Amino acid sequence: MDECGGVSIKFPPEGSNSDKVLIRGPKDDVEKAKKQLLDLLNEKETNSYTLEIRAKSQHHRFLIGRGGANIKKVRENTGARVVFPTPSDEDKELITIIGKKEGVEAAKQELLKAIKDLVRRVL
Repeated sequence: MDECGGVSIKFPPEGSNSDKVLIRGPKDDVEKAKKQLLDLLNEKETNSYTLEIRAKSQHHRFLIGRGGANIKKVRENTGARVVFPTPSDEDKELITIIGKKEGVEAAKQELLKAIKDLVRRVL
């Protein structure tokens, strides 16, 4: 609001089904605020691609690696964030990958290859 001449921005209340945002102020400032909000929305949508894969919970520690080394490498290579289930999650095999679509797809391939290698070693 301050960056756009102090316009007033009102978001719908939490839990509301509305997606309308009200911006009030001088016309040029309102247009600037609208553009900034739409840019933020587009950036969030671009960076919020999500995929889920499955791996046996006993494989998670090997996928993560000592001190998180393996998963850090995946993140550095792809830019995607990998979220493993917590003890309170019902589904202990569901791994979520979040980021830009290309990075998420690349992380998925890296993780699937690592899972396949783990399964092969066990057999």
